Amino acid sequence: MVSKQLAEQRTAQLVDVWTIAQRLAAVEAHADELRAMLHAAAAVAVDHGAKQKVVADLADLTPGRISQIVAEQHAQESAEDGIDSRRIHETLVQWDRYTGDRLVQLAQTATESERLDWNRKYELCHRRPGNLGAAAAPYPQDRPAELSPITNWNKAGQP
Repeated sequence: MVSKQLAEQRTAQLVDVWTIAQRLAAVEAHADELRAMLHAAAAVAVDHGAKQKVVADLADLTPGRISQIVAEQHAQESAEDGIDSRRIHETLVQWDRYTGDRLVQLAQTATESERLDWNRKYELCHRRPGNLGAAAAPYPQDRPAELSPITNWNKAGQP
């Protein structure tokens, strides 16, 4: 009887290990997708007049790395159809739909320094103070693509 319970517990623990490994692999694949989207979005922003220093600050990268990313994206563009900023935005909105609740939860448990950093970056983008954890979402799910900071970066001097 005891050995049967131990066997069942061991099986449940092994299933947990397997399930977590599957979830981790999925998250890593999504991280790779997001990294590629970040690189494409950074190149689009720079191409539309955003300063590399601002893009680097928002992306937590160095301006030199942004220069490399822009060059890499332009090399890829010649091999493909180019960077489609609308596709970047639509993919981002889809991603937010799937992860939005969890991100809100994480934002509510952010440390003070994380909140300050988020608010600073929000202000860099929107030229008004950010308020992480406010009732209104900083990036609404139903925001039209034409209002995307990616597609309209620096239009008339505003992000």
